[in-house]
Amino acid sequence: MTDHRELYYLLPDGTRHPVEIPQTIVFLDSRPDAKQACDEFWARAPAKWIGVDYYRFVFCECSMVLSAKRRWTVMKAFRAGLCRILFATEVAGMGIDFPFVERVIQWCVGAHLNITAVLQRLGRASRRPGTQGVFILYHTR
Repeated sequence: MTDHRELYYLLPDGTRHPVEIPQTIVFLDSRPDAKQACDEFWARAPAKWIGVDYYRFVFCECSMVLSAKRRWTVMKAFRAGLCRILFATEVAGMGIDFPFVERVIQWCVGAHLNITAVLQRLGRASRRPGTQGVFILYHTR
């Protein structure tokens, strides 16, 4: 695993409130990588967000390792806009419709990821009529 410094622009310095962060899904290839990325963002979060119930879902991870109840809770928070950046594995890539997602990021394309999966993931962005979304693909050399 590596750090995710290249993603830190998603939480700009000086962010005061979570609504300043466009709703984003970051797809990662493993649960440990998703957890690490989420933990890194919490480490960079404003101090006033830490331990406050209202902010507890700003950054969430979602993978099959989580219980069904926890995944449902995370998805509910994301749909409600409480979760601003969702660090997810394949579990969030299929058949989920979140109309307010502005950005979808694929972090480091793995050998198992095919063009169909990439297209499915990029289709998570901007599902409202008349809006535009952004898909960003990071790859390793």
